[in-house]
Amino acid sequence: MGRRIRKGREALGLKQEEFALLANTTVQTISETECGKRKLYADTLFSIANALGTSTEYLYTGKYADSSLPGPYAILGDNKHAEEILGTLVKLVEENNRNRAEGVKDHV
Repeated sequence: MGRRIRKGREALGLKQEEFALLANTTVQTISETECGKRKLYADTLFSIANALGTSTEYLYTGKYADSSLPGPYAILGDNKHAEEILGTLVKLVEENNRNRAEGVKDHV
Protein backbone atom coordinates (compact mmCIF):
# COMPACT_ATOMS: atom_id res chain seq x y z
CA MET A 1 0.00 0.00 0.00
CA GLY A 2 2.80 2.42 0.86
CA ARG A 3 4.35 2.07 -2.59
CA ARG A 4 1.03 2.85 -4.25
CA ILE A 5 0.58 5.95 -2.07
CA ARG A 6 4.13 7.13 -2.85
CA LYS A 7 3.62 6.49 -6.57
CA GLY A 8 0.40 8.50 -6.55
CA ARG A 9 1.89 11.35 -4.55
CA GLU A 10 4.89 11.54 -6.84
CA ALA A 11 2.63 11.38 -9.91
CA LEU A 12 0.88 14.48 -8.56
CA GLY A 13 4.27 16.13 -8.17
CA LEU A 14 3.82 16.71 -4.43
CA LYS A 15 6.29 16.57 -1.56
CA GLN A 16 5.21 14.65 1.53
CA GLU A 17 4.52 17.93 3.33
CA GLU A 18 2.25 19.19 0.55
CA PHE A 19 0.46 15.88 0.23
CA ALA A 20 -0.09 15.63 3.98
CA LEU A 21 -1.91 18.97 3.89
CA LEU A 22 -3.99 17.85 0.94
CA ALA A 23 -4.88 14.54 2.61
CA ASN A 24 -5.55 16.24 5.98
CA THR A 25 -2.98 14.17 7.84
CA THR A 26 0.57 14.54 9.13
CA VAL A 27 3.90 14.26 7.31
CA GLN A 28 4.85 11.55 9.79
CA THR A 29 1.79 9.51 8.82
CA ILE A 30 2.59 9.83 5.10
CA SER A 31 6.27 9.03 5.60
CA GLU A 32 5.71 6.01 7.84
CA THR A 33 2.93 4.67 5.62
CA GLU A 34 5.00 4.99 2.45
CA CYS A 35 7.83 3.09 4.19
CA GLY A 36 5.45 0.37 5.41
CA LYS A 37 5.95 1.24 9.08
CA ARG A 38 2.38 2.33 9.79
CA LYS A 39 -1.09 0.97 9.22
CA LEU A 40 -3.83 3.52 8.65
CA TYR A 41 -7.16 4.11 10.32
CA ALA A 42 -10.07 3.95 7.91
CA ASP A 43 -10.67 7.72 7.92
CA THR A 44 -7.03 8.49 7.10
CA LEU A 45 -6.96 5.87 4.36
CA PHE A 46 -10.12 7.38 2.88
CA SER A 47 -8.63 10.90 2.97
CA ILE A 48 -5.45 9.70 1.25
CA ALA A 49 -7.42 7.82 -1.41
CA ASN A 50 -9.54 10.91 -2.09
CA ALA A 51 -6.44 13.11 -2.34
CA LEU A 52 -5.00 10.67 -4.89
CA GLY A 53 -8.25 10.38 -6.84
CA THR A 54 -8.41 6.62 -6.32
CA SER A 55 -10.19 4.12 -4.08
CA THR A 56 -9.24 2.63 -0.74
CA GLU A 57 -9.61 -0.78 -2.36
CA TYR A 58 -6.93 0.07 -4.91
CA LEU A 59 -4.56 1.33 -2.22
CA TYR A 60 -4.98 -1.90 -0.23
CA THR A 61 -4.96 -4.44 -3.06
CA GLY A 62 -3.66 -2.74 -6.17
CA LYS A 63 -6.84 -3.85 -7.95
CA TYR A 64 -10.41 -2.73 -8.52
CA ALA A 65 -13.23 -5.23 -8.06
CA ASP A 66 -15.45 -3.15 -10.35
CA SER A 67 -13.74 -2.71 -13.72
CA SER A 68 -16.09 0.17 -14.57
CA LEU A 69 -14.33 2.37 -12.00
CA PRO A 70 -11.68 4.78 -13.25
CA GLY A 71 -8.10 3.61 -12.99
CA PRO A 72 -5.72 4.65 -10.26
CA TYR A 73 -4.83 8.31 -10.14
CA ALA A 74 -7.63 9.12 -12.58
CA ILE A 75 -7.35 12.69 -11.37
CA LEU A 76 -4.22 13.12 -13.49
CA GLY A 77 -6.31 13.04 -16.65
CA ASP A 78 -8.88 15.51 -15.34
CA ASN A 79 -7.32 18.97 -15.54
CA LYS A 80 -10.29 20.71 -13.93
CA HIS A 81 -10.19 18.43 -10.91
CA ALA A 82 -6.40 18.74 -10.68
CA GLU A 83 -6.68 22.53 -10.77
CA GLU A 84 -9.26 22.45 -7.98
CA ILE A 85 -7.05 20.25 -5.83
CA LEU A 86 -3.98 22.38 -6.44
CA GLY A 87 -6.00 25.52 -5.65
CA THR A 88 -7.16 23.95 -2.39
CA LEU A 89 -3.60 22.92 -1.59
CA VAL A 90 -2.30 26.45 -2.15
CA LYS A 91 -5.01 27.85 0.14
CA LEU A 92 -4.18 25.30 2.84
CA VAL A 93 -0.47 26.04 2.67
CA GLU A 94 -1.10 29.79 2.83
CA GLU A 95 -3.45 29.37 5.79
CA ASN A 96 -0.95 27.12 7.54
CA ASN A 97 1.81 29.68 7.01
CA ARG A 98 -0.42 32.49 8.38
CA ASN A 99 -1.28 30.39 11.44
CA ARG A 100 2.38 29.64 12.08
CA ALA A 101 3.31 33.32 11.74
CA GLU A 102 0.54 34.33 14.16
CA GLY A 103 1.67 31.63 16.60
CA VAL A 104 5.21 32.97 16.53
CA LYS A 105 3.95 36.52 17.21
CA ASP A 106 1.96 35.24 20.20
CA HIS A 107 5.04 33.62 21.73
CA VAL A 108 7.45 36.52 21.22
